[in-house]
Amino acid sequence: WLVAVRDILDEPHGRSVDLPVEILPHLLLGDKRCASDMARMDAFGITHILNVAGTYGRASHGAARHYLEIHADDEEGYPILSQHLARASAFIRKARDEGGRCLIHCQA
Repeated sequence: WLVAVRDILDEPHGRSVDLPVEILPHLLLGDKRCASDMARMDAFGITHILNVAGTYGRASHGAARHYLEIHADDEEGYPILSQHLARASAFIRKARDEGGRCLIHCQA
């Protein structure tokens, strides 16, 4: 996953990155637009969507997908791990254990 993150960071400005990107076989990272694209979700086999932007990042995700919405403030010093790690990791593990794939996204 380090290679995937490095590739994203090394992208020249003005060029878009094809989302979602795979972090682990059962875990992908995308954006709100990606999470709303049902054809793309189907193509990547995504069964679970984890929205970490709360109502701001709410996407049309389709009733067939498992969905968890967490409101994590996008600000320096926000205690995201202590506030949300347990719920988020349980949701991701559930996707993995069921043979599914989880997309994590925020408002971007």
